[in-house]
Amino acid sequence: MAWTSTICPSFLNDCSNVGRSDFRKATRAVSAIERDPFGKAKRILKRKHKNLYRVRVGNHRLIYFVGTNTIRLSAFKLRTEDLYDRLDLSSPTGEVEPVAVQIVPDDPVPTTFPESDSNDDVVDADISVEADDSHQAPLLPDLLEMWGIDDAADRKRIAACRSVDELFEIGLPQNTLEVLIDHQRPPTIQETLEERTLELPNLKALEDLREGPMTLEAFLLRLDPEQRRAVDRNTVGPILVRGGAGTGKSVVALHRIRNLFQPAARTLFDDEPPRVLFLTYTKALTNASSDLLRALIGSEVFQDHMTVKTVDAFARQLCQGQSCEAAEKSRQGLLTRTRRDVLAGSIDAGDVTRRVLDRLDDEYLLDEFEWIIDGNGVSTCEEYQALDRRGREVRLDQAMRASVWDIYEQWHKRMASVGPTYVQQQQVALEYARSLSPEKKFDVVVVDEAQDLKPVGLQLAFEMCRTPKGFYMTADPAQSIYGRGRGWRQVHDDLKLQGKTTVLRTNYRTTQELQAALPRFGDAEDVGVTAVRTGPKPIVMSCEGDQATVIARLFKAWADELRVPAWCGAVLVRDRLHGQSIARALRACGVDAMWTTSSDLDLRAPYVKVMTFHAAKGLEFPMVALAEVADGVVPWSRSTGSETEAAKEVLAQEQSLFYVALTRAMRRLVLCTPSANPSEFVVELDSDRWDWQVDHAT
Repeated sequence: MAWTSTICPSFLNDCSNVGRSDFRKATRAVSAIERDPFGKAKRILKRKHKNLYRVRVGNHRLIYFVGTNTIRLSAFKLRTEDLYDRLDLSSPTGEVEPVAVQIVPDDPVPTTFPESDSNDDVVDADISVEADDSHQAPLLPDLLEMWGIDDAADRKRIAACRSVDELFEIGLPQNTLEVLIDHQRPPTIQETLEERTLELPNLKALEDLREGPMTLEAFLLRLDPEQRRAVDRNTVGPILVRGGAGTGKSVVALHRIRNLFQPAARTLFDDEPPRVLFLTYTKALTNASSDLLRALIGSEVFQDHMTVKTVDAFARQLCQGQSCEAAEKSRQGLLTRTRRDVLAGSIDAGDVTRRVLDRLDDEYLLDEFEWIIDGNGVSTCEEYQALDRRGREVRLDQAMRASVWDIYEQWHKRMASVGPTYVQQQQVALEYARSLSPEKKFDVVVVDEAQDLKPVGLQLAFEMCRTPKGFYMTADPAQSIYGRGRGWRQVHDDLKLQGKTTVLRTNYRTTQELQAALPRFGDAEDVGVTAVRTGPKPIVMSCEGDQATVIARLFKAWADELRVPAWCGAVLVRDRLHGQSIARALRACGVDAMWTTSSDLDLRAPYVKVMTFHAAKGLEFPMVALAEVADGVVPWSRSTGSETEAAKEVLAQEQSLFYVALTRAMRRLVLCTPSANPSEFVVELDSDRWDWQVDHAT
């Protein structure tokens, strides 16, 4: 039998550190290993890993794991005395039960682990030459030349760097940067197992990569069987893919789009490549999605057939609308003034309007306006009175709805002077979309993170699809900030998903420890998501002093552990005031940090991003700190101290928002809470699943 190979990014980086002659020997070795991974290979770390092998290729070691049908190429390193130490390959001391590593979910762990009879670790002559007496690592100038860094100024700046953080600060291309970091700090074998698993379709792909610019996008992410079924499912839309945080819903959607451009799918679109609209939740995700799509389908096809935008940006483009920023900033202030004027005119203490205003605060009314009235395209009081408000805790009778409508109309008139809100612009775009002929719409519309779109946004997306068969969306109810408990059919009668829903249950983003520590509020749905990675428990830090000092210390330590710059971390807060304060304090601690909003977010900017829980939706970071998780802040003070229906609904939203913030962390997480007044959410955490620490004020 022949084994198939998978690779990880670190292996590709190793390949860029050797000359072409050594690299060609490595590709011949891979070819021989695929025919017989045991052959003349030597099993190493027998007391630690049962299925970890190596072969000698000239002066190098090629290290790999063997599965039942699959090989994972993990490292290609120069044979040096400290190789085992640098890759953390030293055998454990004491009684340790060896384990066999499962390479990919669809490849069983081997049942036998053969070992070569050879004791001298010499590989077949057709894949190697004997090692010579010299095994010196290439000098940095030679490596820079191999990597194609010709600019003398860049070479000088690289040579002057003394830390990983400094490398990140000089503006190198991402691929070159990753190669440099792996060269300076080789990842352990365990760390390579936690990297992305990439397909190696054939050896030519590896050779082409080495001969040209190093780019991981040349290799497709290997999908697990669950994801592959979702991608290949022979079903026409509408289709829904559901899954928890980190299950790869977006990756599945992108691969589904790739399949649509394959020749076999042409019959679905009159033998022409389809026109595809991909709508994301946040602006930051549009760039990442565009890059991956270009790699999957090619830049030319992407340019001619793909449109990637946020729902808000697409609505504005479609109806040629104006900016909504002024309206978004003014909406709450105008409501406060409207509320004050209405209340002043409500003399009778028993007046219905006064009872409404006593019962509902500004935030709740704004939610009612944007989610229920504008969000459903309601245009008359009668429509509002007849509307199903399922998911809203506060029950409003006909008289109360009439009063809410009066307040809404007065607020809406005042808003006209500053322009439309995002949801109002979506409504205008929806009306325009309904007037378009089929040929001006898209063959396929894909909506990512659909659970957080208002009904009008989903209606707009659905309307822009020529037929329901081309509609596709991903969703995770557990991550919904604004979940309202309504069914998809309430968005559109043709949104029929029975028998067309796939659930993903494997989490590749976060660790098992982070997954286990997530709180389960109320009747939150447990979709049985299983995390793959492992790591330390998340930390609850009870702070008696400055939280920024704690975060700065942890981020610097974690950056060293994870081989990333400290600015890859994010600090999440409940509101702008706390965020701006923590950003200033972090800078005072020597950590470059900036307060960041959704509109100005640049994930590659070399500073720690301090942002709100809301702004972090849909993003992920290797390390995350939640700051000022205090009573009256998280949850927001307006949701506490009351048993009213409105307060219960707002509390449920706050719980969901807190859950979203926690799930932004991939590898490390700390939750900072003041010792004097911790948040009720902290008190309710499972104490066994968190590392509880105290930082005493100095």
